[in-house]
Amino acid sequence: MNVKSFIKKNYIEILIALVLVLVPFDNLPYLNNVLKELSYSGASYAALVLIGIFFYRLLKDRDVLRFNDRVYNIFLVFVVWALASGIFNFSNIMNNTFKGKSGLKRFIFQYPMLVYVFVFSYCVYYFLSKEKISVFKIRKYILISTIIVAVYSVFEVLYLLNIVDTSFILEKVSSVIQLYSRGEVYSRGVRSVTGEASYFSMYAAFVFPWIFSYIYTEKKAKNKILFSVYNMYFISLIFLSRSRVGLAIFAAEFLILLVGLLIKKNKEHRKITVGIAILLLVLVGVVNTVFYSNNTYQNTVSRVSI
Repeated sequence: MNVKSFIKKNYIEILIALVLVLVPFDNLPYLNNVLKELSYSGASYAALVLIGIFFYRLLKDRDVLRFNDRVYNIFLVFVVWALASGIFNFSNIMNNTFKGKSGLKRFIFQYPMLVYVFVFSYCVYYFLSKEKISVFKIRKYILISTIIVAVYSVFEVLYLLNIVDTSFILEKVSSVIQLYSRGEVYSRGVRSVTGEASYFSMYAAFVFPWIFSYIYTEKKAKNKILFSVYNMYFISLIFLSRSRVGLAIFAAEFLILLVGLLIKKNKEHRKITVGIAILLLVLVGVVNTVFYSNNTYQNTVSRVSI
């Protein structure tokens, strides 16, 4: 099968793969006046193409799938909660600004974004059902996105810990993929290819359960060890981001995962889980005693605890 035939046969899966791989690129400096908030996200460019194809197919085939999933109910609860909290806090919203935009403007704009999220969620649900794309393929594409993030973060860590001056590389790459502190070395913590340290930690919270699952699904011992090391490295990047909200979310997420895995009857999984928990405690100790004593960071976090 040649490249043209492969793309023609698998273009939906390729677009979904692009959406997932481009998720961490969330601060792009292009088309900001045209696509507004959507322009910052690399995933949005592939997502908009996917949505266009979805509506074309919907009009052509008139084949509507019922969105019968818990995610739909959770999303509705979130929308109601966002509306209710906005009404109760409206006076505070009116008197606040964030990153150059008024609270009212941000409050109003969140609802078109929620519509976009719902449409895209249904679009993905539709194509996953029609194209029979497995959850293992989704996980593979998420893993690819984390590898891009992990490799680039090496240059940041080397610079932030005063090991090697990689500022030339960081500045050049930043001028291409980042709007905030564009063309500069970001010294508040690890942000990788995302816009800020907090953005990175949010991305990490999304991908962590996916890459963590490899430890349990891989059959060979060497692969389990490899993914254990990779997960520890990724967790260390979360700590090095110094994002307090991100660290709190990760801690809660990891605790839920541990409890869920420990109550399983699978003895092998229990042993792996206990081992990972011990390694994490050691990693926290290393971060507290070595990394956070480094004065290169321009952030107010002083210690990490779980």
